[in-house]
Amino acid sequence: MIEVWGFYLFSPRMPLPRGEVKPDDYQEAYDRYIDLWVNCERWGFDGLAWAEHHFNPMNLSPSPNLVVAAVAARTQRLRFTTLGAVLSMHDGRRYAEECGMLDYLTHGRFEPGIAPGAGPAEAMESGVPAEDVRPRYYSGAEVLSKSIAGPFVTHHDAYYNLEEVPISPRLHQTPGQSVWVTVMSPDSAAWCAERGWKMCTAWSPTSVVGALAAGYWEAGEAAGRPANPSMLGLRRRVFVADSDAEAREKYEAATDIIGALAGRGFETMDPKILAFMMEPDDFVIGSPETVAEQLIEQCRAGGFGVVMAFTTSRCSPPKIWRARTSCSAHASGPSSTLRMSPGRVDLRRVANACFPAGTPERRLQVHDLACANPFSADTVEGSARRVTARIRVQTVVGARNSNPGPHGPEP
Repeated sequence: MIEVWGFYLFSPRMPLPRGEVKPDDYQEAYDRYIDLWVNCERWGFDGLAWAEHHFNPMNLSPSPNLVVAAVAARTQRLRFTTLGAVLSMHDGRRYAEECGMLDYLTHGRFEPGIAPGAGPAEAMESGVPAEDVRPRYYSGAEVLSKSIAGPFVTHHDAYYNLEEVPISPRLHQTPGQSVWVTVMSPDSAAWCAERGWKMCTAWSPTSVVGALAAGYWEAGEAAGRPANPSMLGLRRRVFVADSDAEAREKYEAATDIIGALAGRGFETMDPKILAFMMEPDDFVIGSPETVAEQLIEQCRAGGFGVVMAFTTSRCSPPKIWRARTSCSAHASGPSSTLRMSPGRVDLRRVANACFPAGTPERRLQVHDLACANPFSADTVEGSARRVTARIRVQTVVGARNSNPGPHGPEP
């Protein structure tokens, strides 16, 4: 089954990356987005993920674990992760304990998610030397791994001096749960797979994410940790409207946050990543049918079983609701499962038109994601009308291996 998660980088209604934000604007943003995320459960999302960024009001989750706790308390089914916790800026022991807390506060719906950060700039601004950013990240990841493996952590290096330190509460992961890792290089993909952790791509073109996925599958097999599609996430910027032309027109009229920040904030400060950001494959724009087709094809390129739907455009609150009601993935009946493998994939789309409500087909509902970061209330007129694309699919055969993954054997 291809799952659809929402990925969030969110801000108050403000035009400048470092402009002054009033307390009322902060409060309004948090209230509005919490309401939005709670409704994502009713709209059929599988899960939600948040970025961690610092020193910039263009993203209001410097501590995304707090957002997880707030939304989890108001929902029953949604799953959560972060993409990701910047471990070079964290105390790894404390982070492991927080993950344990979230495990119980969410009733087992939380999986840790880690990342080296948006280049070294944010870590450096917090006082971490540039040369220490990556080593601190890998060291913190080892502390996390050891905290999951046992109740006591012993870890000695340049950053930690832990000897039989108890971790309480300890993260308890059930079959199918793991740690999400933002992956943008072959080395990171292999490192992630060798630990049996989940990978999620960012920015890269389809050819690159396909190669990263292939390396991930191979490294996992070599390490005796065979993967399955639910362990591979494909993050894409998604924008949907009733037609291809309307989607393109609205997208071009919106303010793209990443474009506004180019070279000045977050990942855009890394020239290599900035070069990726205008890759056409990262933009999935069009009608529900067009977007669903493109997402499925891109998932097939690497055996991805999770779409992380990300938007970087700013517009009005009404379009936020429109976006969220249109973005979900859920199944009904035994014929609804879409299984994907990195080897031979035989996907037959029986239909790519909209089916009547309640039809027991697999539904991949992709969204009018014009607006995860609102700008002004008057940029959109009309009602928040739901747009869905329901695609019937046939189970994919030809799994890479017969070893059962966390959710059982692939067909």
